Amino acid sequence: MGKGKKKQAQQEEGWIYKRKRGLYVRWGSVGTSMFLALYGLRSLYISMRSDSWWKKTVEIAGRELEIPNPILDEQWPIKVGVLGSMVLAAAMAYGLMWLFFRHQRVSEFMIDTETEMRKVSWPSWEQLKTSTVATVVAVFLLGVYLYVVDVVFSRLFQLAFNA
Repeated sequence: MGKGKKKQAQQEEGWIYKRKRGLYVRWGSVGTSMFLALYGLRSLYISMRSDSWWKKTVEIAGRELEIPNPILDEQWPIKVGVLGSMVLAAAMAYGLMWLFFRHQRVSEFMIDTETEMRKVSWPSWEQLKTSTVATVVAVFLLGVYLYVVDVVFSRLFQLAFNA
C-alpha cells in the first residue's frame, strides 16, 4: 500500500487505528493501566500528606519560620496535590488512549493478541477442576520434599561443621 493510500485509509478511519478490531484488548489494557496509574497517584498523594517529607524551615532575621506545605495548605479552594493528581491522571489517560488506539505497532499487537485469544481452546469446567487439584497436590508434595531435603542437609552440615 502506497503512502497516499495509507494516509487516505487512516483519514477515513478517524482517530482510532483499525477502529473495529481488537477493542476488548485495547479497552482492557487502557482500564488496567489507568487503574494502576490511579492507584500509584493515590499512594503518592497519601505519602505526600504526611508532614515527614515536608519539614522546610527558613531562618529570617534570627527567627526560624516554617514554610507551609502547599499540598496541605487550607487557603487554596482545591488542594494542589489533588489538582496535580487530576492533571497527571488526565495526561496519562490521553497518553494511554493514544498509545493503545492510535499508535500503529501497538494497535497491531493488540489486534493480533485478541485474534490469537479467540483461537484458544479453553478447558471444560471438569478439566479445569481436575487440573487445579493436580497442580495443588503437586505443589504441596514438592514443598514437603524440599522441606525434608532442607532438614536433612541442615543436620548434615551441623554434624560436619560443629564436630
